[in-house]
Amino acid sequence: MTTQDARVYNELGMILIAQERSQEGRASLQKAQALLEALQSAPSISPAARFELARSCFLLARAPRPPIPTPPRREPEQGPPPERTPPPRPGVRGPAGPAREPPDTPPPPRGDQDGERDEARPKAIDLLTELGVAYPEVPEYRHLLALCYRDLPALGRSAPDDHPG
Repeated sequence: MTTQDARVYNELGMILIAQERSQEGRASLQKAQALLEALQSAPSISPAARFELARSCFLLARAPRPPIPTPPRREPEQGPPPERTPPPRPGVRGPAGPAREPPDTPPPPRGDQDGERDEARPKAIDLLTELGVAYPEVPEYRHLLALCYRDLPALGRSAPDDHPG
């Protein structure tokens, strides 16, 4: 896979997000990021690949998360809700017999939570800062870096101390 392949995944991700298919769009952006991170372990990664990785991180940080489904509203003509028996509590004996322990449930996946955004944007800022220093004649590096910083106040965060802001 090449940088061009990752660029295509980034573009596809943006198109899917524009079509309000955010889950599919985020998956495409994540695939681009994974491809580029694999290239990053190579001894010499090109500036174009580093820029595209920064772009992937930036896009992931900005991408909307899939909406949380809301429960359907009960229509008034349906009548009263059915009777419900409260779930048994650990250590309490209820009418259904001995107490049952709640089943072990794994924690929800972190893929679409704020943790991903918190990791993606600083990574983009780091990459773009390095590129801007190494290649000051390339305005695209500084432009995307400015976009990364522009979004920080909207998220209620301040710029990192170790980066010029």
